[in-house]
Amino acid sequence: MKNYDYIYADPTGNITILVRDEADPAERTGISDYLCALEPACEQVGFISYGKENADIRLDMAGGEFCGNATMTTACLFARDNGINPGEERTVTVSASGTKEPVKVVVSLDNSGVFSGHVSMPSPNSVERVTLEFNGHEYDLWIVKFDGMYHAIIEEEGFKDLSFGDAEKAIVKWADELHTAGMGIMYLDESKKTLTPLVYVPALKEFYWEHSCASGTTAAGYFLFTKNGKPVDIDFKEPGGTLNIKVSGKDEITLSGHVRFRG
Repeated sequence: MKNYDYIYADPTGNITILVRDEADPAERTGISDYLCALEPACEQVGFISYGKENADIRLDMAGGEFCGNATMTTACLFARDNGINPGEERTVTVSASGTKEPVKVVVSLDNSGVFSGHVSMPSPNSVERVTLEFNGHEYDLWIVKFDGMYHAIIEEEGFKDLSFGDAEKAIVKWADELHTAGMGIMYLDESKKTLTPLVYVPALKEFYWEHSCASGTTAAGYFLFTKNGKPVDIDFKEPGGTLNIKVSGKDEITLSGHVRFRG
């Protein structure tokens, strides 16, 4: 396979590769497999392009899903390529797969070369109680539905009901049944403010215990906003670090994190 011009980035441990070269959509999954083998720490691959949909930059994930961390990373890359200075703040508009409208990201850079991103996240279409079956057992789960990603929330008391090993099999079955471009199972401990994300993308036939998940963090924050009936401002501790989610209304959702580039 040819060599690809790509960027290796670390948004809160959720290692992301962004491919600069144009690629036929039908070839993206193969390119993703190749680059993930080349960079074993990589958890996802996206493809960037320009001049589309009234946005500064376009991001297409290899599986066509929406990814908040990759969107944040894409905005930070655009700011870096366009000469952002330490202490400066810029707003970058990203047209992203799995979303109907462009996403606005406020980007800044510190003196150590670390980027911060504040993403105006898309609002979920719904938060629904859904009964799903796996291995002869029925699970009543809250599902937070975005255009390009569904997230099932499993709270602390449910950890024992769906083990991590069963979750890896169940997520494949449930994503197929729900006909979604991507699905997550978010293990949420509200009292400890921890989130453990499992993500599956059917087009890639791969699941990942991600080090952090921006859309899953948003789903968990929005779930708590719905459940508790009050604004949310929470730092979730995830395997790769911390992501902050603020939810003050249905269309007022901001996710914040940091991005580091290799090289």
